[in-house]
Amino acid sequence: MKFRIEILFISIFTFILFISVVNSMPILSTSTKANPDATTNALNYLIEFGYLPRGNPEISNLRTEDAVKTALGRLQEFAGLEPSGNLDEATLKLMNTKRCGVADFSQEISSPNRNRRFALQSLKWDRLNLTYKVANYTPFMGPGRTRRSIYDALSVWSEVSALKFTETQDDHADLVVEFHSGEHGDGYPFDGPNIVLAHAFFPGALRGGDVHFDNDERWSDIPQQDVINLFAVAAHEFGHSLGLGHSRDRSALMFPYYSGFDPNFKLSHDDITAIQKLYGSGKYETSSIPEVTEQPTKFDDNESENDDQPFDHPVTEIPNAVPDPCNSDIDALSNIRNEIFIFKNKYFWRLDDHGYLVENPILIDRFWYGFHENVSHIDAVYERPGLDRIVFFFGRQYWEFSANIALPNYPRNLTSLGLPEDVEKIDAAFVWDYNGKTYFFSGEQYWRFDEQTGLVEHDYPRNIKIWEGIPKDVDGAFTDKSGVTHFFKNHRVYRFNSFFMRVEIGYPIKISSFWNHCVNPNQNMLPMTANFAPERFASHLFLWIICNAFMCAAMSHYLGFQAESLLLLF
Repeated sequence: MKFRIEILFISIFTFILFISVVNSMPILSTSTKANPDATTNALNYLIEFGYLPRGNPEISNLRTEDAVKTALGRLQEFAGLEPSGNLDEATLKLMNTKRCGVADFSQEISSPNRNRRFALQSLKWDRLNLTYKVANYTPFMGPGRTRRSIYDALSVWSEVSALKFTETQDDHADLVVEFHSGEHGDGYPFDGPNIVLAHAFFPGALRGGDVHFDNDERWSDIPQQDVINLFAVAAHEFGHSLGLGHSRDRSALMFPYYSGFDPNFKLSHDDITAIQKLYGSGKYETSSIPEVTEQPTKFDDNESENDDQPFDHPVTEIPNAVPDPCNSDIDALSNIRNEIFIFKNKYFWRLDDHGYLVENPILIDRFWYGFHENVSHIDAVYERPGLDRIVFFFGRQYWEFSANIALPNYPRNLTSLGLPEDVEKIDAAFVWDYNGKTYFFSGEQYWRFDEQTGLVEHDYPRNIKIWEGIPKDVDGAFTDKSGVTHFFKNHRVYRFNSFFMRVEIGYPIKISSFWNHCVNPNQNMLPMTANFAPERFASHLFLWIICNAFMCAAMSHYLGFQAESLLLLF
């Protein structure tokens, strides 16, 4: 009997002990199975992202239950979950959500050899003009698309602050962008295609400002379910590079968890307030369009007069009057789908590829849909090669059209093309047939534009004097169907010889003498691009003679004949 009573007491004691232990467990809730791996992973997560201090590895598992419960509660509260302190299903799901690798809370790192990436509140750059370098690229996107996404990500911050970013190839750039896999030498190895997408270092020397992306992730600039949007992650990481920590505002860019790409993305009030507190507000407001003062009609000092070709005197035109296609200068023009579109004030008209009028001038907004009401004219226009898109420039902004309808999220600032802030407008834009590249002209300078990256190239601008005979402040330019480029200024046309890099002999001529519909409106003439140009013919004949001479010399050497005898074949 005594033995049975002892057994009963032992059983009751064991049951009470079991109940008390189960009820006091801080990590696992009743909705989650007691998985030792999940518990260990949760502890590592809390340590990694600043909710528990990094301790001696030998005693790291000897943490008090209250400390773990408090840390879980802080994590849940920061992420917008119910701060229960239990490792429930919602918390486990959160811990498996892709996110930034920067800690949510600052913790001192005991190792003296480890670079600190946790910012103090006072850390910021001591200047507003910062440089950046894209050191390598993700294989999923390549150089061009990677550079474009990085540029757009930095523009998120420069558009609302006084910061300016310039791309460079200098290894000592303020912000260096790199793609790495696993351990990469900074003490913060990546975990493969798993949780951590990227991490950044706060402002400072050495690695300060640098951003590292996990190269094992599938990066893209296309909104799809199975990829990670580089722009969205980079914009967040650059916030750290500039001195911002994580935000608990779920609508903020600096919220630590990745939520995908939003095509209508805008910085939250929380983000804007934070960056402007560090660096002030921007110089230009992106929602406003500065007024453009038209240049007075005048002759430039570097333009030569041709006594044999009388020019029209400048004509004062009424802005709202319907322009005369044969007696008007232009604002912009382009060869669009084998027709020439010409713009003047609020009107445009079309010519066919023979230079004959297809349609009389009509109001721009009767055909092109999506411009703001304050767009009084078009500064420049061109058709993007191979993309079936048309780009219009007005003041410091530009629009991209598909057919005759503006695309969403336009207009955009010229600075998003990599152009300097002091460029007030684009005078001309065209695709040069000589090399297939796109060119922007403004004042005395010009840029070559990379259609793949969406940015102007590094070693530009250059002086317009390289294009010998072309005046500054041109009104427009276009390349005709035969590949000849023409520049327009006031009432004159400059035909450009791409081989000799100068205006052809006999030019400029009057606009009224250039278009076939003005010269002989009732006759079917040859296309304007087929007009005979003596200098162009002479240059081609010269090249033909030189090439044949070299070819015959080579044949003579090979066949054992004398070159002189072969040259007689000419």
